[in-house]
Amino acid sequence: MDQPQRAATPADRDLLVVFPLSNHSMGTADERSAIERLADQLEVTVQAAAAGEYDGDEIGGGQCTLFFSGADVDRLAAVLRPLLQRSDLGRRAIVRAE
Repeated sequence: MDQPQRAATPADRDLLVVFPLSNHSMGTADERSAIERLADQLEVTVQAAAAGEYDGDEIGGGQCTLFFSGADVDRLAAVLRPLLQRSDLGRRAIVRAE
């Protein structure tokens, strides 16, 4: 995680996937591992659909945020949601455009 793939272009918009963690800090090692595995899957799915890019993550303050960008955030969200819905972790996530 934490490896931006490319700089966003002015036409790109950000889509955030925010996971609440079990404590008000960095979460547990198991949570961080599960999020990292899911982020890898999401990245592959987004790339395969040519829907955008995974731009990294930020952990702290009781949450983990995954950053995605793309020209069409509705399409990007539509690509991400089915994979998120397959796991308890993903179902807890909040997806929002910035």
